[in-house]
Amino acid sequence: MAACKRHNDALVCFEKVLTVNPSNTNALYQKGLALSSLSQDSAALHCFDKILSLNPSNVDALYQKARVFMSSSKYHDALDLLDKITTIDNNHLLATFAKAVIFEELGYYEEALKHLGQILEKSPDHIDSIFHKGKILYNIKKFDTAISCFDSVLESKCNHLGSLCYKAKALYGLGMFQDSIAYANRALVLDAKDLESMYTKSLALIKTGKYDDALSCLQQIQHIREWYRDTGYYLGTCMMHKNKFEQALVIFEQFLKKRPTHTECILHKGIILSHLDKYEESIACFDAVLNKDPDNTLALSHKGNALYKLGEYENAYQCFNKIKTAESDVEILVTKADVLSVMGRHDESLKIFDQILQTDPGNLTALKNKALLLANIGNHSDSLEIANKVLQIQKNDYEVLLSKARILQILGKHGEALTIFDQLTLFAEDPSVLFDKSKSLLLLGKVSDALEALGAAVQIEPGYKQIAAKDPIFARLALNPQFKAVFA
Repeated sequence: MAACKRHNDALVCFEKVLTVNPSNTNALYQKGLALSSLSQDSAALHCFDKILSLNPSNVDALYQKARVFMSSSKYHDALDLLDKITTIDNNHLLATFAKAVIFEELGYYEEALKHLGQILEKSPDHIDSIFHKGKILYNIKKFDTAISCFDSVLESKCNHLGSLCYKAKALYGLGMFQDSIAYANRALVLDAKDLESMYTKSLALIKTGKYDDALSCLQQIQHIREWYRDTGYYLGTCMMHKNKFEQALVIFEQFLKKRPTHTECILHKGIILSHLDKYEESIACFDAVLNKDPDNTLALSHKGNALYKLGEYENAYQCFNKIKTAESDVEILVTKADVLSVMGRHDESLKIFDQILQTDPGNLTALKNKALLLANIGNHSDSLEIANKVLQIQKNDYEVLLSKARILQILGKHGEALTIFDQLTLFAEDPSVLFDKSKSLLLLGKVSDALEALGAAVQIEPGYKQIAAKDPIFARLALNPQFKAVFA
């Protein structure tokens, strides 16, 4: 308000001068500056044009007129004026710098660097030129050399906000997330509401797994300026990482109302919908991504998984086949092998597991899934051998332990099977484990213990009454009062 009053008071003075002498170039120039400061661009231009009508080579008027054009993003008009200045005065540093800034803004980075180089050749310590050179190098992903520029500025001016902010961004680009946070914090000491520093800090916090801190930072940004850049998308991903899928979904849907074509947000919305077992809706999201980017690995992979969950095995298999990196991605190969297994194409499935294990013999996922597949197709000896390898590395793997116990049960090794069933009941009250345990106990002659385990299974899942009633192992107990009590 005070500055506005000073400019208005000054305008009164300039008007008095111009009333006496309408061609007073100094009064016209100062009036133009005051009007420009008040954002009265049209009136400011009128003043500078009047000066130029009197003297077309007035460099100061040309420069200020160019600045007005720059402030309203009329960059080509500004460049025409700046070219006139540098034609008149090839050493006009401000005009050369303004041209560099315009080229930077338009994305003509080579041209911008050329003009900044001309300035730095004559004035090596020109801070603004060094800073803008760093910004351009950052934009073309030359993060190391960009940081050198920002360090050069900070040596002369340790509190240069722009250099602190952009160094944080460049460090983030190099994957140095902790250092990025440190420089963003230094910038925020100077300006607690600097949105770009807050934004960079938020992204770095996400990369370091500090989701609560990232959420707090992103929420501060939202409070200052709602939906700044991709803030909404990252708010959603933080919620996603915290397994708050419903909240994440709401945020993604709000963000997509503002940015309906944001590919990453559509993709992650699809992933959340899959987590929530809404597979048809998730596939619609993945298809929207694949319409723009048919080779998107994540979209193909997650679409394949969703189709697999829906029982559309052939379509799921075709999806995985479209992934160009599938042959080098173990997770995708394992899922592809699982799909083939469900389709009854066991030999092809085993071939994929062998392919993985040939290059990575200790791959636990491949070993585990191969062991489970071999058990399902009745190759018990090979399955046991592989299961034992897995359990040497990961002794409490529930699925592998359960598979091993059932194989031992099939092979009549009920004592060994029972030891594993007892171990499994410590992890969870799984009715299928209790039921299998009851069968082994019965076959070992421990009738009372067997019926106790069966009763526990039926209590959790009543359907085991019908399963036990039809199982020949339990048929011999038809007249046993304790057995009858289970079915009461």
